[in-house]
Amino acid sequence: MTQGSASLSLGRVAGEGAHEIALIDGDQLVTYAELLAGARAAQGWLAAQGLLDARLLASVAEASRRHIELVLGAVDLGLPIAFVHPRLHPAERAKLLNGFEHTRAAPVLDASTLPSSGWEAAGSAPHPQEPSTTEAWRRWQAVLFTSGSTGAPKGVLLGAEQFLAAARASEKNLGWMAGDRWLLSLPVAHVGGLSIVLRCLAARKTVVLPESGSGLDLGRSTRAVERHRVSLMSLVPTQLEKLIDWRPPPSLRAALIGGAAARAETLRAARATGIPTLTTYGATEACSQLATQPLGSPLREDGAVRPAVAGTRLEIRAGR
Repeated sequence: MTQGSASLSLGRVAGEGAHEIALIDGDQLVTYAELLAGARAAQGWLAAQGLLDARLLASVAEASRRHIELVLGAVDLGLPIAFVHPRLHPAERAKLLNGFEHTRAAPVLDASTLPSSGWEAAGSAPHPQEPSTTEAWRRWQAVLFTSGSTGAPKGVLLGAEQFLAAARASEKNLGWMAGDRWLLSLPVAHVGGLSIVLRCLAARKTVVLPESGSGLDLGRSTRAVERHRVSLMSLVPTQLEKLIDWRPPPSLRAALIGGAAARAETLRAARATGIPTLTTYGATEACSQLATQPLGSPLREDGAVRPAVAGTRLEIRAGR
């Protein structure tokens, strides 16, 4: 990914690497050309539902090919999306969306409204523009909700350029290697999970999806790492604690740990079994990471995470 050519437009990315693998979905290897075809069909479905003029869509975010096609189709059209965690009860979902100005009255796309089969089978209309020839993606915005760890969850509005800047900052630390594959081991409704999809898109790399119906089951996730030669994964500390007896394959070169503070003994145990942990500190408001342990650096006994990621300046105010 270079400063001049980086893009979050699936149309442009597929034009540059049509036959490169975009997704691994079980036994299916999905190329960028195939993913683009699905995204355009999703655009047609949105058009047929009269949703292209919506100010914003709310989507129950699943770690699935269908949802990624929907999201990337919306990105290419500059159509904003609010991401809602699938575990939320409909009443909780409504309360969350109604509590944020931008998401009130947003049409909700979930299992009851999305087509159960292919986009075309559900009826579609011609998509209104060729995504590969437009810059509409630069207008795209996402609403992500904070975890609520310090109070009620709140909506955060983030733009495509912020995600692209975060992807560049991640690249400066981790770099990209030929054949890199990133396991989608975090919820797409959170900034960490969505960032995996968008980082890989910008760099024309591969996202490995969790097995259908498994959610984020760690046993199946580790098998996916081994089976598909995953090289990058992202975990929260509670996930890592369940993996400290696991010996990863040589393909895994980094496991980003964030979302909460990881215990030093857990990090030591994970490193001892060969899990290449890199601690991170981030925030939804910052569009992912603020500080990340450099690739290849030794484990810090004090648990500190430094330095700040490229392009980020940190300040301490009122002791925090």
